[in-house]
Amino acid sequence: MKTLHLLLLLLCGFSFLAAQDKSVLKEEKVKWLGETNLEYVLEQKKKASFECSVDRLGLNPTFSFVYNLKVNPSAACGRSINQYFTQSLLGLIVSGNIEVYSLQGNKKLTKEEAKDKMSRKDTVVTFDPASFEEAIRVISYENYDGIQSFKVKQHWFIPKGENRLSVKVVGLIPMYTPDKHTAAQELFYIPMEGAAMEHFDFDQPAFVWIKNSIDYLPLSSFKTLKGDVKALEDLIWNRPEQGNTTLYDWSSDYFCPEVLADDYFKNALTEKVDTVIVFPLGSYEEKISIVKMPALTYELVVGLRTDQMWVYDAEAQCLKAYLKGVGPIIEWELATYPVYRSLYSLKFD
Repeated sequence: MKTLHLLLLLLCGFSFLAAQDKSVLKEEKVKWLGETNLEYVLEQKKKASFECSVDRLGLNPTFSFVYNLKVNPSAACGRSINQYFTQSLLGLIVSGNIEVYSLQGNKKLTKEEAKDKMSRKDTVVTFDPASFEEAIRVISYENYDGIQSFKVKQHWFIPKGENRLSVKVVGLIPMYTPDKHTAAQELFYIPMEGAAMEHFDFDQPAFVWIKNSIDYLPLSSFKTLKGDVKALEDLIWNRPEQGNTTLYDWSSDYFCPEVLADDYFKNALTEKVDTVIVFPLGSYEEKISIVKMPALTYELVVGLRTDQMWVYDAEAQCLKAYLKGVGPIIEWELATYPVYRSLYSLKFD
């Protein structure tokens, strides 16, 4: 089976240096605990809702969708509505009201050191008015607009006795782009404290900023920290195959998905022959092929489609996440071309 490729920035072997989430790691009732360190674009300057350009699957430049659900104008305090979370976090950093750690050595940074990392540096040539001697100076100026995405460390876990997958934000790294000619670079690590959200309350007053993202995450991006990863297979594949859970068609209506028929999974497991129209790469010539679609098995699953709620908790001053649903993404060969498809979704809310 083909393997998926992450962004190059995810292949560099990066790992967060902060302490593990002890509240989850010490929980004896967890069947499985996994960790991801992925880049998310949660805000854009010009759009509240948008298609995200972060391509985690290496298939298409649009594999993430972000919807704006709530921003409390009274809490904005002059901040941009479209970048409320980013600007709120920057305000905590420059004021020294949130802990920030270096990526090398895990050293706690002062607010001056953190501000310096978010500043753009340049060299200028000056001339002494008396001696006319030339001098080169290095100048630094604030460039907070360079932060346009975050690499987020998340813990995903399946509690014993529950048929659900939960998620918790453990920490994040601002990704900084000084200018359009420079690749994004990791700044520093910001730990996010607090327990995982067991329930989601849209009307919670402290939740002043809420986003919803539909993301496609490769299975290869999940690192098992505890338990047996087979628990994930049982949740998203074995239980649906046995007819022990309700399946939803997320493509029918995102906000009100249809319930799939009871025999959906049984039919999906059947080998099929069909005709498809394809356009070979580099050619606009239409080609009709008769292809055999293999019976579906878990071995074809290469990723997860996740439905996440992102929340900025103004009281706790941290980013939180809540998983509304998840489903498997499969890959198969179709007329010599790889095809990726999200089969169905499980809902947890």
